[in-house]
Amino acid sequence: ALGFLQGPGDLEVAEEIVRRSGGHRPKLLATIARPSAVERVEEILGLGACSGIIVAPRGNQGGEVKPEQAPYIQKDIIAKAKEAAKTVIVATQMQESTVEKDTATTAERSYMASAILDGCDALMFGRETAAGKYPLECVERQRRIIDFGEHTLKSRPPSANTPRRRRSAAGGSAKWTTLPIVATAKTLVQEMDAKAVICFSETGRSVVQLVKKGVNVPILAVSPCPETARWLSLLRGVYAMNDEKMQKLAGTVQKDNQGFSIRFSEAVEEACRMLRESGMVNNADDWVVVIGRSPLFTLGENNEHNSLQLTRAKGPQATVGVNPTGPQATVGVNPTGR
Repeated sequence: ALGFLQGPGDLEVAEEIVRRSGGHRPKLLATIARPSAVERVEEILGLGACSGIIVAPRGNQGGEVKPEQAPYIQKDIIAKAKEAAKTVIVATQMQESTVEKDTATTAERSYMASAILDGCDALMFGRETAAGKYPLECVERQRRIIDFGEHTLKSRPPSANTPRRRRSAAGGSAKWTTLPIVATAKTLVQEMDAKAVICFSETGRSVVQLVKKGVNVPILAVSPCPETARWLSLLRGVYAMNDEKMQKLAGTVQKDNQGFSIRFSEAVEEACRMLRESGMVNNADDWVVVIGRSPLFTLGENNEHNSLQLTRAKGPQATVGVNPTGPQATVGVNPTGR
C-alpha cells in the first residue's frame, strides 16, 4: 500500500521499482488521502498498476480537506472505484473511541454501516486493534455490523446492488473477456436461488468480475497460486482457498500437459466438499453455480474453454440428473475468456 500519493505519477514510480526488483510482483494499493490524489482519483484508478485503493476520509483526509467534505469524498471515491472495478478498502477511525472505551459510539457504528452499504470491499482497523484496550471486542462488533449490512443488501432488489462496470480489474486497458459468462452466472444464481458460486481461477480475474458484477452469494475462489488466493481474500464475499488437493490437481495438469487428463468433475467434487465443511452452504441440496476452465486452471492458449455449470452442494456424483462434465450441465461457454 502506498500512502500519501500526490497523483498517478507516484504509483507509476512504485510500479517501476517493483518491476526492476524481479520475482513475484505484488499488487499495489493507492491510499487516497491528500487533496491532490482526491482530485485525480479517476486517473489513479485507470492505471493498470493500481489494483485497488484505500480510502481514509476521516483521518488523513479530514486533516487536509474540510471536515464537512470528508464523508462525501468517501462516498464519491467508493463509487468511482466500483465503476473502475477496483478493490476499495475504507480505513481510519472505524471505532476510534474504543481505544480507551469498550463501546463504539452511534456515529462510529453508522460510519461502518454506511461504508458497507456504499459497496466497499473491506473495512480496515488502525489504532483500535494496534494499540486499543479492546481489540477483540472491536473485531466482533464490526463482524456483526458487516453481517447485518450484507443481509440488508441481499434483501434489496437485484438491480439496486448491481454497479455499472466495464473496465478490467487487472488493468485499465484490458478487456472483460469473461464478462458474458459472468453475467450468465449471476442470472443463474438469481433464477435458481443458488446459495454459492465456485470459481476455479489461476489469475483471479473471473473472481474479481463476479464480485464487481454484484453476485450477492458467497464465492468460493479456488486457485493453485497462493499469491492469487491471498489477494482474492480482500474481495467482498470471496472465500479464497489454496487447498492442497487442488494444488496437486493443478500440478498434475501442468506436468502431464494433457488437456482433459484431469476430470473437471473431480475438482468440482473437492470444491463442493470445501463449501460444506466451511459452512458456506447450509443444505447439501442447495444449488451451486460453477465456473472454470477445461483443462483446469489453464489460460486459453490451446483448445481450452470456459464452462458454466450447475450442481448441488452435495457434489456432482450425488446430484441426480446432473453430470458436471456433460453438455446438459454446461450452461454457457466462452472460448476466449480466463
